[in-house]
Amino acid sequence: MSGMSGWPEIPTPELEGDPTQPYCPMCGRYAADMDELDGFIFESEEDMDVRGPATPAMRNFYVRQEEGTYNPANGHFLDDLCYIKAGMPSSPSGWRCP
Repeated sequence: MSGMSGWPEIPTPELEGDPTQPYCPMCGRYAADMDELDGFIFESEEDMDVRGPATPAMRNFYVRQEEGTYNPANGHFLDDLCYIKAGMPSSPSGWRCP
């Protein structure tokens, strides 16, 4: 089944409306599990080497504060690859993941 935006709708009943656990409905992953965010969280590779990987809480906070597709109403966002696969949706007022 495909939503109006053209990408699959993935139900998330256990977290519907829970913005404290950012979730990408396109790939079904939570921000807390996305180690690819670590490069954005730390200012340099040296900082990342010293501090180790980001914690799940750091990844969640980063998405809530910095991710342009993050929807605070439901906690959904698109990670970079899913955003590209979705056709890089945009809006004059800023596109938020449904």
